[in-house]
Amino acid sequence: KVFSQTTICRFEALQLSLKNMCKLRPLLEKWVEEADNNENLQE
Repeated sequence: KVFSQTTICRFEALQLSLKNMCKLRPLLEKWVEEADNNENLQE
């Protein structure tokens, strides 16, 4: 799933509703985990 830059900025600024943040959090956590894994592979 793709998120707009606006959505990410609002998430970071805590400007989304709790319901929306709860939907986004697991997806963003997975993205961060994948990014960390890719970074470790490149080292």
